[in-house]
Amino acid sequence: GVTDRIGYEFTWEWGTDDGNPVTVMPAGDLYVVGLYEPIGYTVTIHYVEEGTNTPLFEDYIGQYYYQDDYSVISPNIAGYLAKQTVIGGTVGTENIELTVEYTKTQGQLNIVYVYGDSQTTAAETYTKSIAVGDRYNIPSPEFTGYTADQTVVSGTVTGEQADSGINVYVTYNPNQYTVSFDGNGADGGSTASVSGNYLTTVTLTPNGFTRTGYTFTGWNTQANGTGDSYEDGETDTFR
Repeated sequence: GVTDRIGYEFTWEWGTDDGNPVTVMPAGDLYVVGLYEPIGYTVTIHYVEEGTNTPLFEDYIGQYYYQDDYSVISPNIAGYLAKQTVIGGTVGTENIELTVEYTKTQGQLNIVYVYGDSQTTAAETYTKSIAVGDRYNIPSPEFTGYTADQTVVSGTVTGEQADSGINVYVTYNPNQYTVSFDGNGADGGSTASVSGNYLTTVTLTPNGFTRTGYTFTGWNTQANGTGDSYEDGETDTFR
């Protein structure tokens, strides 16, 4: 009988011209050689997200023979850490199927709020732990006299951002205001408007209107004089 050999497949090699087995014994010598061919086995490694088994990377598929050693480095995947950085072993007499799980890395979202005119801090920095795939939608705080260049900070965390973290700067620029002058019945002249940013000091343009038979006495925010009053050429601050 033929002796079994672990990890090998036994075949005969016929000493014929075409290598095929004979069907009729020839009138002469015939040699037949027994051969052991190594059996190939497959090592398959899956790369998945821990807890969900979501595939994260193309499977590793390698061909090996009995008693071959294998050592496979787990791929780097942005936003994840492999629970096994290297996976290895020795091939037996069966195909091997393995799974490497990856955990999400924890990064940090930082939103810094600053005044654009002074670069000083406008509010406490917002911080939040993030991982790949997280979505965030953070409204920017409001401040009197200023407008944020980003009213909402939003997005979806990429793998690279989870690894490195996200730093966002929201800048508050001062609003600009304009004082316009109404002649309120004037029959001649004009007065140019004056503009300035929040908390800046401006001087009201001297009155240039005229009205026959009347003397100018100052400015008021209401046509009937019941609002806030300002003197001609007064200096004031936008607030």
